Amino acid sequence: MIIDTNEVENGDRIIMYSHGLIEVEDSDGNIYGSDRFEDAVLKACRAGGKPREIIASVYASVSSFDAASEQVDDQTMVVVEIV
Repeated sequence: MIIDTNEVENGDRIIMYSHGLIEVEDSDGNIYGSDRFEDAVLKACRAGGKPREIIASVYASVSSFDAASEQVDDQTMVVVEIV
């Protein structure tokens, strides 16, 4: 178990996700990966997205990368916005 503590402020977001979102493969066997996931999250956050919009944007990015016709692993994401 990893335990880490950080100070949070109004407007900060906490993102939690399952490995199924970053382990998606395209038709060439490339992994979506942490870097693409982080880029998608940052893009959505910088656009001023609320939690629901951030999740929708990230799922759209993952889905456009995914070559599978059917989801093969869990894909869970939770966004908490500090108010």
